[in-house]
Amino acid sequence: MRSRYIIPFILINIMLFSSCAKSRIKGVWLVERERKERAGLIEITPQARWIRFEKDYIQESGNGWQKHSVGTWSFKKKKLSIDNTNGYTDYYGSFNVKYVKKGMEWTRVEDGNKVKIFIKKIEEIPQANRDKLLGVWELKRVLEQGKDAGKKYNPDNNMYLFFRWDNVFLVGNSPMGKMSGIYRVNGKLDEVEMFYNNATKDRSTWSIDQEKNSLILTSINNEKEIIMQYVKIDHLPQ
Repeated sequence: MRSRYIIPFILINIMLFSSCAKSRIKGVWLVERERKERAGLIEITPQARWIRFEKDYIQESGNGWQKHSVGTWSFKKKKLSIDNTNGYTDYYGSFNVKYVKKGMEWTRVEDGNKVKIFIKKIEEIPQANRDKLLGVWELKRVLEQGKDAGKKYNPDNNMYLFFRWDNVFLVGNSPMGKMSGIYRVNGKLDEVEMFYNNATKDRSTWSIDQEKNSLILTSINNEKEIIMQYVKIDHLPQ
């Protein structure tokens, strides 16, 4: 008679554990750190990389405000499988999951290298550099090789830079007139590349330093170091 109750008891406990694990993993998670154990390799964690697990085994992920992956997930025997329906097949398989003090630790082997990812639960999707750049920025100061170069780059004191949501940028009131082009923000580094539509203007790369409504762009791989300091405004200067 006793064995008669053991199997249902075990099944109930398995169901409760599965439900608890499902509830625990549900929500939005931020990738805090990603590490690959390979000699001489430096891994940089993607900016604002997040993933959301829904209770119906649907998942979505992205970087900052840009969602780029959707699909399903499953969690069995401390192994997490993530499948994207709009991307390519993940041949590396599932992650081994361990709950730690401030979140979760995922591990698996990729191309013979151990990969370890630390994630923490968050309340809302974070901003990446690309999201913070959006809007109109008025040029306030220019330094060239450490010296004031405002008269050279911004003679009328009304030059501005407009980063649009569609990866188009506009430069207004510059000594060369209006300019436009395409910009690309690095997903791991604090850098932005600007490709001008004007054939006489070269591609430029800048490091990004942002704090609230202040933006500092510093030239990279340029003959002369140029530092441009901007402030965010809510209009297009005339």
